[in-house]
Amino acid sequence: MALVRLCKRNKDGAFGTQKNRQRGLTAMAKELVDLGYKLPKANSIKPKHVSALMESWQSQDLTTATIRNRLSWLRWWAEKVDKAPVVARDNDVYGIAVVKNRKRNRAQALDTSKLNKITCPYVRV
Repeated sequence: MALVRLCKRNKDGAFGTQKNRQRGLTAMAKELVDLGYKLPKANSIKPKHVSALMESWQSQDLTTATIRNRLSWLRWWAEKVDKAPVVARDNDVYGIAVVKNRKRNRAQALDTSKLNKITCPYVRV
């Protein structure tokens, strides 16, 4: 419940982002309890909790994008309770691949044969 209150007090981002973060953080807290850790308060997060979550996520064969999102929620949580150093700022520490900036052409090519079949000048424009 402390995480829900933390999310309601700190309204960073869009409404959907806030809701997803809240759901993700409560799921993480439940997962930590299932792993045998006790978190009496929101500011009780420690590096051992982050390590346990990372091991659990990697054993579940989650995609790197999902793990990156969850790590961002963890960083947000740690920052809000003034424990930012608990979660490393770099994903490389956790063995998560860096996303390469893919430059691809997303434009569609114009098929002139289809364009020539259009008779209305307004639709052609």
